[in-house]
Amino acid sequence: MYQLSLNLEQILQLVKQLPENEKIRLNRELEQDIQNQKQDQQLTTVYTKMSEASFHQIWDNPEDADYDNL
Repeated sequence: MYQLSLNLEQILQLVKQLPENEKIRLNRELEQDIQNQKQDQQLTTVYTKMSEASFHQIWDNPEDADYDNL
């Protein structure tokens, strides 16, 4: 498989050559991608917070306390 390697300046030059409607489409795609990444990060944070109570019950017990002192 061939992998194209471009730096940001090269990409920007290519984008400038796009017709206006393609620039608008690219902008929408990038905005959606950024929004999806934010949502993924928020979900990760929520799931982490939700799991804290379960982990606390598992790890905070008298048997486990011996390992805390090591």
